[in-house]
Amino acid sequence: MNLRIKFGLFKFDLTDYYAILGIPVGADPKAIRERYYRIARILHPDTCKVEASYKRQANQLLSRWINPSYKLLGKEKTRTEYQTLLAQLSQRLAGEEESKITLGSDIGRELSRSGHNLEAAYQKLYQSIAADQYDAVDRLELVVSKIAQLSELNLIYLLLKHKKDDKSPSRPQSVASPAIPPSAQQNPPDKTSPAKAAATATKTEDSPTAGYLRRAQKYLELNQPSQAVLELRDALKIDPNNSSFHGLMGLAYLSQKQLSMAKVHINKAWQSNPKDPIAKNAKEKLDNILNAIAKKQGKKPEDEKKRLNDSAESGNSGIFKSLFGGKKKS
Repeated sequence: MNLRIKFGLFKFDLTDYYAILGIPVGADPKAIRERYYRIARILHPDTCKVEASYKRQANQLLSRWINPSYKLLGKEKTRTEYQTLLAQLSQRLAGEEESKITLGSDIGRELSRSGHNLEAAYQKLYQSIAADQYDAVDRLELVVSKIAQLSELNLIYLLLKHKKDDKSPSRPQSVASPAIPPSAQQNPPDKTSPAKAAATATKTEDSPTAGYLRRAQKYLELNQPSQAVLELRDALKIDPNNSSFHGLMGLAYLSQKQLSMAKVHINKAWQSNPKDPIAKNAKEKLDNILNAIAKKQGKKPEDEKKRLNDSAESGNSGIFKSLFGGKKKS
């Protein structure tokens, strides 16, 4: 079952797990759990109140979309990583000066005009759609439409919140949009010297986290990426901006076919230190995969990479023109 959604966060090659569950961005674990159980009761074959011919469709929604969404958002570590991905996406999109993307729904336009009442308007509009999100499982197009609308609300909310936080005198870290580590932005890739790269590599080898690096590499060699991820998560708690750790984390996620998560860590590795051999290797493998996807879809590789790097296209689901008024004024 392919939902084929091209609105909101889905527009940017990102599965919107919050929209699928019908839960607002930044919801606490208890709310996520309660929402999941409510949907599960509606869709599970034993309790689903639809004709037998539609029960298979309901079960597919549950097993292929609801369960994976809950699996990711229900765990603190994967939820935090996902929210970091959302924060990075909103930051990149907000920086696109030439984007001219129009809103795709009336409810999205309403949220874009919320002004200082962003939080209250977001919650109210979100609940108005999510309340009966899966009540009509015999009408798949209606379910898909509601997920698309929720995802557009999520995208608008993230962008407006980023814009609001960017104007604040001090930008506190929020649950919905974790702050991007400053060191990942201070040194652009083309300004990293070979000497600095070598120094960073030496620091990693000699640091207390060197053991984590060796064990993670060994796990990857043994085709045990989940164990490598556990090692690297602990290592990143000690050194959160280490390019080697992020590069290996990206490779681990690639081997698990978690492309979105892989892109987050590989991009961080590349931003921090493009001369790092591990970061370079990870970037090369990611590019090869993106090129293969592009060729399979009949697109030019360079066009696909540009799209996956969130360069906005004109289309039905964009929002920059409405939210940011076109080009930024100096």
